[in-house]
Amino acid sequence: MIKRSFKKAAAIIVSTVLLTAVFCANAETGRSTAAGSEIIKVGLYYKGSSVNTAQSVFDVSAQSGVTAGFENSEGVFTEIFTHNSPSPLYVRKDAYYQESGGGLKETKASGSGNGGRRFGPFHIKIGSDHPDAGSALNNVSVFRQLGIDAYIAYNDAWQVWAGSCMDEEEANRLMLDIKNQLGEAGCEIIKPSSDRIVVADGQHQTMCIFGSKSALFQVRPVPGADPAAVNIKGKPYRGAVEVRRLPDSDMTVINVVTVREYLYGNVPPEIGGRSPAEALKAQAVVSRMYALNNRGKHGSSGFDLCATTHCQVYKGLSVEVPECNKLIDEVCDRMITYDGKPVEHVYYFASGGGSTEDIRNVWGSSFPYLVSVKDDYEKIYTWTKTLRASDIRSKLPELGNILGVTITRTAPTGRVTQLAVTGSSRGEPLYFSNERCRTLFGLDSQLYTITTDADIFIAGFKEIPALPETNSAGAGGNSADTGGSETKRENEGPSTSDKGAENESAEGSSSEQDAGNGSAGQQESQSDEEVQAEQGSGDPDTAGSGNGSRQSGEEDEADEKKQAGEEPALPAVVAPVATAPIKTQLGGKKVATASGVKTVSGVKNKVTIIGKDGAVNKAAVVPETYTFTGKGWGHAVGMSQEGAIGMAKAGMTYEEIIMHYFKGTKVE
Repeated sequence: MIKRSFKKAAAIIVSTVLLTAVFCANAETGRSTAAGSEIIKVGLYYKGSSVNTAQSVFDVSAQSGVTAGFENSEGVFTEIFTHNSPSPLYVRKDAYYQESGGGLKETKASGSGNGGRRFGPFHIKIGSDHPDAGSALNNVSVFRQLGIDAYIAYNDAWQVWAGSCMDEEEANRLMLDIKNQLGEAGCEIIKPSSDRIVVADGQHQTMCIFGSKSALFQVRPVPGADPAAVNIKGKPYRGAVEVRRLPDSDMTVINVVTVREYLYGNVPPEIGGRSPAEALKAQAVVSRMYALNNRGKHGSSGFDLCATTHCQVYKGLSVEVPECNKLIDEVCDRMITYDGKPVEHVYYFASGGGSTEDIRNVWGSSFPYLVSVKDDYEKIYTWTKTLRASDIRSKLPELGNILGVTITRTAPTGRVTQLAVTGSSRGEPLYFSNERCRTLFGLDSQLYTITTDADIFIAGFKEIPALPETNSAGAGGNSADTGGSETKRENEGPSTSDKGAENESAEGSSSEQDAGNGSAGQQESQSDEEVQAEQGSGDPDTAGSGNGSRQSGEEDEADEKKQAGEEPALPAVVAPVATAPIKTQLGGKKVATASGVKTVSGVKNKVTIIGKDGAVNKAAVVPETYTFTGKGWGHAVGMSQEGAIGMAKAGMTYEEIIMHYFKGTKVE
């Protein structure tokens, strides 16, 4: 019956030439794309765990037009049709849309009919499958001349479809109309599917639908412009654009390029396209190693790398710098090796604040070429960020009211490697380690200090031993003679030292207890009189056990001194010495008041502090704001971009730059 309809349309078959200028009849010829390690797929718009830029509809164009087609598992590209015009085409999901403001807006199946035309995911398949694209396109041309809204569809078979109906009822009406025009043509309704892609022209007329389960839909620039580029939402990119429909997502938009083309659009936005030549070369080598080592990082989303700092920044053709491209060409085949093998982990960042960091203190892993190195050449960034306690609570609601954020451990470089956050709902702090000390609060680096509005400074004191005050009689004179040895004994406690001294005086040798107190060597030189003087304030019974070491009548002399009002030597005291002020907070502290010892609580979380100079200030009892002040920008592992620029300006080569930041490596 289809043949009969063709005979009826014989008078207009000549006009099919017009549509074959729009649809490429040579679709099956295709062209191959280099596959393997030289191809990188960059996710431009996609849905991830923390980002959702996937597209419902977007435009594509190129200076000489675009070719729509698909790539099979072997990397062979097959054309579906070619649009030989710089005017844009629109790629959208096969879903529900309505014209709005000159464009298309996704809507619901039950949405209002007010406004422009509406397009839905119900279609009519006309006739049987075709052997190739050329055959299908010929039928499309004929049907369009008959007034049928037909287009080519690839659904793992070459087919001709018609219509974009909002529901099955509308599709049934369209199918009846088509049958009336074509006679007893075989038609069937195609119901909605979540994996189909539609390409439409500027008037929103469908050009093709793609719904393959095994191939990947791509749009490529028609050769002609140099460089050939496809515009995606108005931004030019080399290579091709690949579009995927993934579950629970709008369309994933991917730029498919060679490694070299990728570096053209990566190096300038990462380090600055007009940076010193050796710094650009170093960046190119490191970026290439990162790209090759991380292919498949976003494999679950259908591409290798994203275009942001989560992987590497990539902005396509618009940021290319011709001089930079030439430098990239010079080093595009160079790699970094360690112990004769390509390194598997390379990283870089903006600024380290004077040093890089050992990877163990950032991500916990360990590699011999990713250790901390000093950086004398970089420009150091400083930064400040203030968070309210309520901001921190919103990030950690399980802690309740935030009571404190404290640095509990740092690396030798000064970077924070452990952070404790305390809250009212939890007895113990929550601890965060390594990189989380930066990312938890969105800080620029791990190299920082913390101040709060509850910080106060109090006088610091250091306790040091002091000689006892003595009178002018009795033991006092002997204390002055013994000097340092007397002070040593007081430090160690009077009871133990006195016993050791007695044994020393009686036996002339040091006991194990004396040696343990560290005082035997000093006491061996003391006379009996000195030992007696030291024991002048001790227990008479204990002193009497010294094997007759006291002179006869000594107790009577001591009693006479007491009766005469003479005071024996005072026990040792500790004298405080002022040191630098100590930072602390009043929350939970106990203070002595006229009504007793109280815990500081304040009024509305505030206390008034009067300084020694009479100055009156207010401070929070529990911090309400936390200010992080730091240096550097980024994770600090690997190569510092500011450092690379500084080293290049100092006359160092890109090899020297790379080998400085990646210890023990070579550039080959």
